[in-house]
Amino acid sequence: MTDNWQQFKDVFQTALDLPIEERSAYLDRVCADASFRKEVESLLDCYTGKEDEPGDRSGVASVSDLIDEPSAKEANTVGTSQADSLAETFIDQYQIARKIGGSEPEGVYLAVRIDAPNQNVAIRLLKVSAGSGAYLRWFNQDRLILMKLRQAHLANLLDTGLDRDGEPYLVSEYIEGIPIAEYCDSKKLNTRARIALFLEVCGAIQYAHRHLIAHGSLDSQSVLVKNEGNAKVLNLGIANLRNREFSTQVTGSSLSAKPEVLEYLSPERVRGEPITTADDVYSLGVLLYQLLTGHSPYRIKGDSTDEILPDLFEAVRPSKAIGQISEDVRPDGSKITINPHHLSSCRNERAATVRRRLAGDLDSIVLKAIRRDAAKRYSTVEQFCGDIQRYMERRPVSVTKNTLAYRAGKFTARHKGGTIVAVIGMTALIVSLIPMVGSLLLR
Repeated sequence: MTDNWQQFKDVFQTALDLPIEERSAYLDRVCADASFRKEVESLLDCYTGKEDEPGDRSGVASVSDLIDEPSAKEANTVGTSQADSLAETFIDQYQIARKIGGSEPEGVYLAVRIDAPNQNVAIRLLKVSAGSGAYLRWFNQDRLILMKLRQAHLANLLDTGLDRDGEPYLVSEYIEGIPIAEYCDSKKLNTRARIALFLEVCGAIQYAHRHLIAHGSLDSQSVLVKNEGNAKVLNLGIANLRNREFSTQVTGSSLSAKPEVLEYLSPERVRGEPITTADDVYSLGVLLYQLLTGHSPYRIKGDSTDEILPDLFEAVRPSKAIGQISEDVRPDGSKITINPHHLSSCRNERAATVRRRLAGDLDSIVLKAIRRDAAKRYSTVEQFCGDIQRYMERRPVSVTKNTLAYRAGKFTARHKGGTIVAVIGMTALIVSLIPMVGSLLLR
């Protein structure tokens, strides 16, 4: 195990940024210790040498031992146990400005890099009882995958580390925006505009799944929309980094979260099962339900598994939910009544128009995504997105019975202009033939 964690990080990061063919020469210059070099090369192989086999982590065990026991001096200036007094203090090269989110004992803080004072970042402190060397080993492996992900609608993970207490922290780009549901209402977006924005979120999650990363903690607060109208998904992989083989332990503690967060947890997550991509399909379905109707599909009343699971019955169809009345709590703590009048005021559509748009395909698509039984949901986000995209293009979707009348209706909707012209032409032809047929009959 190396005696200087910071030196190891610096050498590894520099080598990682170099073209592969230049790394050996660089390591010749900076690695006087053969064992130190071997550990760096082992981690480089894990990160860049398994592109086609993301699940293969062979060769990383000796490197992951590096973070089993980081010294307090090298790991950080402060520990997360001091989270309530972090303002104006430092974590490595980052100066904490203020708390911007999260709940105790964790938290999310606005910070700036000391060497780049104009670069704002968000630092998330994780509380995972990280004394376990096993946890720290796979934290080291998975964080490298997350830092490599780059997609237009994902908030980039920039850096990670361990604080003085040995607890991990994550540094991501700071996104200035507002939660997606709040954005949609403030801009009075209609149904199709809301779906288009939602598809950006789906694209980000689909990209993560292709790299074998599930979000695992998706909710309306983890999707922000910037001023220019672009959605950004936050906290990607946080649940992976916290749970994995400790999923039962950590998921159990997540049941103490607020009801509006619990509403996004799939039944299998509530039962303490490991995170899968099916959980993200479910959470996306709940999010779409809320964006389209203004209501949550379920109302969570309890805070234990036995109390929550009975609440997750089959949800009311979105088109029917439009007529419901419920009370919601805004982020500032104020209460608001959600009813058809409120719905109309938050979009450029009457409630009756929204109900008509949701009936049929959208009802079926949303309900399939939030089925209680994971086996009856869309098996992938790609399938879910595919049906939504087909709806937007007025094409037949997979969840609606594919009858001749249904296909004809979709064809007509896609080609309204051509259909009208064809009908008019046919009518004109029939009218023009009437005198001719009449004269023939009189002969």
